[in-house]
Amino acid sequence: MVGGSYVACEFASIFNGLVAQVIQIHRGEKLLAGFDDDIGSFIASAMIKTGVNLQLKTQVEGITTFYRSDFKALKHTLSGSTERTLMKLLG
Repeated sequence: MVGGSYVACEFASIFNGLVAQVIQIHRGEKLLAGFDDDIGSFIASAMIKTGVNLQLKTQVEGITTFYRSDFKALKHTLSGSTERTLMKLLG
């Protein structure tokens, strides 16, 4: 999941609740920038406790799609390094 808005946090929490491994990447220092600081801190803490891998102050440099025999996957490049996230896309 890319972003720190309430929509990104909501979807990260939904997927995490469905027992998916979730990485949420946000370029800012905190989640929910437009909200009270305590709310953003509370949400971040709760998400980490439930298993979301939260990566703040991380810039996404690019997202590309690649295909394998049984699924379509995404690769995202983070500031200075590359990490692969395999995601089976239904359809």
